[in-house]
Amino acid sequence: MKKITVGLIGWNGKFNIGDDAMTFVIINYFRKSFGEHTSFIFLDDHDMLPSFGLNIEGIKHLEKIRSIPKFRGIYSSLIGGKALSKCDYLIFGGGSIFHTYANTKLYVQLLKKFRKSSKNGIAGAISVSVGPFSDNKSKGIAIDFMNSLDFAVVRDHKSYETLLANNVSTRFEKAIDIAVLLPTYCEVIKKKSDSDIVIGLSVRSGHHEVNELKYIAESLNQLYSSQQFNKLRLFAFCEYRKANDMHEINQLLSLLSSDLKVEIIGYNRNTADFCKSISGMDLMLATRLHAGILSYALDVPSVMLSYHEKCEEFAKMAGIRDEFVLPVNALGVSDLVKTIEKALGLKGKNYYKIPIENSQKDALRHFGYI
Repeated sequence: MKKITVGLIGWNGKFNIGDDAMTFVIINYFRKSFGEHTSFIFLDDHDMLPSFGLNIEGIKHLEKIRSIPKFRGIYSSLIGGKALSKCDYLIFGGGSIFHTYANTKLYVQLLKKFRKSSKNGIAGAISVSVGPFSDNKSKGIAIDFMNSLDFAVVRDHKSYETLLANNVSTRFEKAIDIAVLLPTYCEVIKKKSDSDIVIGLSVRSGHHEVNELKYIAESLNQLYSSQQFNKLRLFAFCEYRKANDMHEINQLLSLLSSDLKVEIIGYNRNTADFCKSISGMDLMLATRLHAGILSYALDVPSVMLSYHEKCEEFAKMAGIRDEFVLPVNALGVSDLVKTIEKALGLKGKNYYKIPIENSQKDALRHFGYI
């Protein structure tokens, strides 16, 4: 089997478990399809990349250079373009990476270099969202970029409709977020512990008003007082310097009952190890999209505290009942307590209407053009 090299461009090296999970799946799909010796090149700082394993190459000292605005784009396009010219595949994704003009312009430059140096190379987008856009300029360059790819598979209906409405000529389709495939590539599912009733909570940096955190804390305190659960896990899905969930976690800690057992699960470069802390819980309160997605993949019931319509769309794709999807910016203690009590009362039985195996089969469509 010919050894191949894959270039990966996404939100990698930003200490974000959701993005790491998608990249973990992409890497393992290629390894399974083309052999363990497949190499991967990232347009990201080598020292900040997750522990994906062997044959991983990033760009040295990139994060320091990025802190100098004048040189960021030049360095990324010149050095990144040179590195990625060695690739057989150039994959963009996953996540919401096509919404600003500056980022997409960089992707355009890199794709041009790839096309010039790799005549038979294949370039595509996997598990991405297209938009929302801040202005027509950002939208225009994103649509032009999509037209220059060999294929694109988006993870949400709105992105799909955007490509349809703008008559994108590239082969494209829609499938559920590829993070649902993570358990198929690693052993992360643990048996439920009978001794504790464990609730998990993911927060999202910069997206919680003080009152929201108070509502969540008060609800958990009431549930703990009534012995509905006895252990809480607070998850920092992201600890990037610009979006560190630990800030919100520290605020929550000051609002929770002092005798409640609390375990903090910080960002971990080993994605599988982080996910083991999700597996086996009784319930996840998910304010981050991938907290809900990974809970679904690991058969952990979740209540989606939605901050964006993509959370609500995922809930529909997973078959989460409407009563377990609440807007995070309109929470009330009474409603949240009742919702959590009802979710716990189901004890995980038939919680998701769509079996995870069905969604995993759908997610494989992201790789249909490889």
